[in-house]
Amino acid sequence: MAAPKLRFKEFDRDWTTQSLGNVTDITKLAGYEFTKHINYQDSGEIIALRGLNVKGNNLVLEDVKYIDNSDLSMLSRSKLYIDDLLFTYVGTIGEVALIPENDKFYLAPNVCRIRRVNKNILSKYLMFLFSNENFKKNQIDKYTTKSSQPALSMENIRKFEIVFPSVEEQTKIASFLSAVDEKISQLTQKHELLSQYKQGMMQKLFSQQIRFKADDGSEFGEWGNLKIFDLAKDKTLNNGVFNDQNKVGKGYKLINVLDMYINRDIDESRLKLLDLSKKEFEKNKVYYGDIFFTRSSLVKEGIAFSNVYLGNSNDVTYDGHLIKLTPDLDRVSPIFLNYVLKTNAVRKQLIKGGKTATMTTIGQQEVGNTMVPLPCLEEQTKIANFLSAIDQKVEVVAQQIEQAKQWKKGLLQQMFV
Repeated sequence: MAAPKLRFKEFDRDWTTQSLGNVTDITKLAGYEFTKHINYQDSGEIIALRGLNVKGNNLVLEDVKYIDNSDLSMLSRSKLYIDDLLFTYVGTIGEVALIPENDKFYLAPNVCRIRRVNKNILSKYLMFLFSNENFKKNQIDKYTTKSSQPALSMENIRKFEIVFPSVEEQTKIASFLSAVDEKISQLTQKHELLSQYKQGMMQKLFSQQIRFKADDGSEFGEWGNLKIFDLAKDKTLNNGVFNDQNKVGKGYKLINVLDMYINRDIDESRLKLLDLSKKEFEKNKVYYGDIFFTRSSLVKEGIAFSNVYLGNSNDVTYDGHLIKLTPDLDRVSPIFLNYVLKTNAVRKQLIKGGKTATMTTIGQQEVGNTMVPLPCLEEQTKIANFLSAIDQKVEVVAQQIEQAKQWKKGLLQQMFV
């Protein structure tokens, strides 16, 4: 009996197996149609859907091409209708999405249209089936041509073996998984709104449009502007240790360049190990509040990305591709400083200080001479606590999104044959 591991209790009939080509009509935009009849524009009403517009069971329409001035009378085969299923077959293989409305979309290269011709199969069910990792492995990967540009032919797509239940059970499966997708979408929107709120509040706080008051209700004093050198405990910055790949895997925890690009403070649990002598480690030891900057970047805008270490371990060092600032904790909150270093005003100074040849680099002098706005320590702490509270909410929602995605992944593996 063909049946999934996880099933709604009201259904017990066997599932049917068919080739995709027997229950759907599959087509793509022919090369001659594209060269002879399609004229791309940057504005309009009629959208030609390319591979980059199909991702994660959705249409992604931030970057689209319009074809209002094309000869649409010659493109009837590639016109898309409600309930048509899109499938990417070149490059990034197997992304799917449903067409939500008529008279709006046409096929562009690298995307095919799958239209049901059998009343016993639902397009939305197929969309979720195609998202199943087992289906990708056993069907999509099986027929994909492996090369520098992976691809599938229409003939091979038609060979996909699909297993499906009654329309009633398909409807129940699709509705349930759609509700899961809606929950993920709501969480994603919440995450985006919280992130936007944080950015807006950072702009207002660091431009002093919004000011905190002291605990006794009094106003804080004027902010100063200081060089990063002036905030360092010993008025200097330092470079880290040589990351010898032959010594990786044991020894001391190593903060490296990748740790600068995460959306939270440095995560000690993710640090790799590097074997060093005791003398070299002591010279390059990391302490609570230390802040690090990237010394090089392939793109100018990526120079001097920074992050802060807020742990208290006695076995952490840092990579030589980083510059370290050990701040004077009696003068500056490292959490506040970590936020202010990410503001546009400070980032512009750091980027300007970079020197570009084959890649962009920056030295201790350029980082150290960068000016940062600085209120009193009490106001710094209030700002840091406020923004940290928002970050904690953002992190909680991010975890909820990841948990929901993992739950959906498990459902997809168990709800299909």
